[in-house]
Amino acid sequence: QRLTGEKIKVQNIEYIYCNKCDHLNGIYQDTERFIETIYKTKSINYSKNYFESEKKNYLKRVKNIYKPKAEFLKSNIKNYNKLNILDFGAGSGYFLAALKEVKINNFLGLEISNDQVSYGKNMLKKIHISTEKLKCLSFENSLKLINKSNNFNCITLMGVLEHISQLSKFMKTLKNNKKIKIIYLVVPLFSLTAVIESVFPKIFNRHLGGSHTHLFTENSLKYLFKKNGFHPHSEWWFGQDFNDLARSLEVTSKKFKNIASEKVISQIQNLIDDFQIVLDKKKLSSEVHIIFSRK
Repeated sequence: QRLTGEKIKVQNIEYIYCNKCDHLNGIYQDTERFIETIYKTKSINYSKNYFESEKKNYLKRVKNIYKPKAEFLKSNIKNYNKLNILDFGAGSGYFLAALKEVKINNFLGLEISNDQVSYGKNMLKKIHISTEKLKCLSFENSLKLINKSNNFNCITLMGVLEHISQLSKFMKTLKNNKKIKIIYLVVPLFSLTAVIESVFPKIFNRHLGGSHTHLFTENSLKYLFKKNGFHPHSEWWFGQDFNDLARSLEVTSKKFKNIASEKVISQIQNLIDDFQIVLDKKKLSSEVHIIFSRK
């Protein structure tokens, strides 16, 4: 079904803001060829963004980025020790390592990129996590595993949902497996950051660019999950919108050697957290961690 709604243009690519569910979607449909090119071919080498040369740097990323995510899950699920987690799109195993850190021990990670799995297995072995906890499977085979499994009661998607091209098929698989009670995800959102990127077209677009071809909103997320039998359980809203704004202003100001403006921007940078918390409290931030449960 063709989307209808208002359009926004970022980096010369058009997006439609759906007038039914508030989702922001590229005007072109993602294809399996696109997904394969981004995540599995050497020409793009997407996985290089997740490689750390040393064990200490791997652990630093686990501690600073992924452990807070694992702690959020643990703190909001009463019987967390009964969770059996399937981490879909597990990448190099960072979230798996974080789960181990917070004493959640029942998990398995699935990832389509052989490079990330090979690297992840090497790192997990160094920190005494079985390499069997991370497997390389195609999207189709991953769905088959979910469909037939009676083990997993929690699916986690750390920055993954926005990359799935066959989203309806994926959600239907989760819906049909009644054993799955919890879905925990992190996604980028259509927020001030996307607007900033549209008005600063020559600044690196962190949010709408590369493999990000669509963005969720609070409404589109809840619409999607309610449709498939899941309801919001816990939410953690925060973003980097004002950091993106300050970065865009700073780069543009330096380009034109506007010293006076740079001084004002420097003052604004000291207030980024104060500004951002206003958006976060209103659920208008560039990112959300959200747990859905089946009633």
